[in-house]
Amino acid sequence: MTARQDWVRTGASVSTWPVLLLAAPAGVAIWSGWVGLGELAGFGVVRPLPGIWDDLQLNTAITLPIGMECYAAYALKVWLSGAMPDTARTFARLSAIGALVLGALGQVAYHLMAAAGVTAAPWPVTALVACLPVGVLGMGAALAHLVRAERRDRDEAAQWELADATRAGEREVDERARRELVTILAAHHTLTAAVSRAPRRHTTKPHQPAGENRTTRTSPRSEGGADPVSGAVRWAVGELAAGRTAGWRRIADKRGLSEHHAKKAARTATEQHGTPALRAVERSA
Repeated sequence: MTARQDWVRTGASVSTWPVLLLAAPAGVAIWSGWVGLGELAGFGVVRPLPGIWDDLQLNTAITLPIGMECYAAYALKVWLSGAMPDTARTFARLSAIGALVLGALGQVAYHLMAAAGVTAAPWPVTALVACLPVGVLGMGAALAHLVRAERRDRDEAAQWELADATRAGEREVDERARRELVTILAAHHTLTAAVSRAPRRHTTKPHQPAGENRTTRTSPRSEGGADPVSGAVRWAVGELAAGRTAGWRRIADKRGLSEHHAKKAARTATEQHGTPALRAVERSA
C-alpha cells in the first residue's frame, strides 16, 4: 500500500492554519512594496467624489496590491481546484503565473529604486504600473465568464440528458401500453371467435293446444293438490245452487281451465245439481 493510499484510508489531513502565519508577513511586505511602487509611479491621494464629498480622500496606490494579489489567489484556486473545466483551468494557470511574475517584478523594481534613492519611476515602469489595474480587471472578468460559461454548459448538458432520459422513459411506457393493448385486443378477438364457433342451444316452448286459453291459470295441483276439474265442479255446483249460470266458458275463465276440462266440469256439475241446471249449461254452451 502506497503512502497516498494509506493517507486516504486513514482519513489523515494536514492543517492549513500555518498558511496564515506565512501570509501575514508576506502580505505586509507585498502591500508596502506595491504601495511604494504606486507612489513612485504617480499613484497617490485623490478625492474620488469632488463636489459631493470633498473631505473624502483615497490613496490609489492601494489598488495595486488589492488587484494583483487577489487575482493571483483567485486564479490559483481555479487552476488547482480540479473541479473546473479545462478551458477555465488553462486560462487560470497562465494568468496566475503571469500575475505572480508581474508581482515579483514589481517588488524587485520598487526595492531597486528605493535603494537607489529614486523619487520618481522611469516612464516605462510608470506606463506598465498604470496598465496593471486595467489588465487585472480584464483577466478577472474573463476568468469569471469562463467559469460561469462552463458551469452553464454543464447544467444545460445535464438538462438535455434528463430530458432525453424522460423521453426515453415515456417511449418505453407508451410501448408497454401498446403491447398490453395489443394483447387485450388479441384475447378479445380469440374469445369472440370461440363464442361464435360454439353450438347454439335452442329452447323450445311446450306445445299448447290451439283452443287453450293463454291467460295465467291455476296450478294443476291447486285446491290442496286435488284434480283441477273436481275444484271446478264444486265451484260450478255452488254457482248453480246460487241461481247463477255455470257454463264451460265461465268455468274456464274463472277457474283457468282448458276448454276440454271446463266442459267436463260443467257436465259433472250439471249432473250433480239436476236437469234444469243441465239445460242452463247446454244453453250457455
